[in-house]
Amino acid sequence: MEHLFKTELPTGGQTRAFDVTFADELYVFTPLDGAGAPVRIRREEDEWHPVDGADAALADACIEELERYLLRQH
Repeated sequence: MEHLFKTELPTGGQTRAFDVTFADELYVFTPLDGAGAPVRIRREEDEWHPVDGADAALADACIEELERYLLRQH
């Protein structure tokens, strides 16, 4: 597992902190407060795919954060 970054994202009317890791071809957003399941996202053929039934708005926020992170890496 590779630690990538920490971030804060809006969810449920509040801002929550997440630890972002990469392992087994999945980007995983784990809530630092321990509340709720991690959001797992896979990238296949230049498209993002949430793996679990995560809230759509939260999954979209995670994907936007991943795109910003990956752009900064180039």
